Amino acid sequence: MVPDRKLYLPSQSESYGYDLDGNQTGDGRWSYTWDGENRLVSAATSSNAYTAGIPGRKIEYTYDWMGRMIRRVGYSGNPQVPSWTLTDDSRFAYDGWLCRWESMTNASAASKPWVTSSAIRLVTSSATPGLRP
Repeated sequence: MVPDRKLYLPSQSESYGYDLDGNQTGDGRWSYTWDGENRLVSAATSSNAYTAGIPGRKIEYTYDWMGRMIRRVGYSGNPQVPSWTLTDDSRFAYDGWLCRWESMTNASAASKPWVTSSAIRLVTSSATPGLRP
């Protein structure tokens, strides 16, 4: 059985916005927020997309002092109010630049953090750490 999926097709051409650093701030479907280091801090369903029937979703990102993403938090809700409800929370741990561990908590179900397969993957090549073959 194929799960139901949604496809976003804009009814008219979309306009893309950029900040003074060249970061994309919007694309008709999403609104993006960046920090002073040009890292994506949040992405949220735009008000126009929500009005067109796209489910409201917001994702926030947190980085450590080395610029590695250490947390990703997802919300659902209404971007026009704005009103958001926590849906998932992921945390990441690194060995150098290689992500070794991800813990995800799903707010809508009682789930336990898990260790992804990359957490037990041994680096056996002499390639640059953090780059996958």
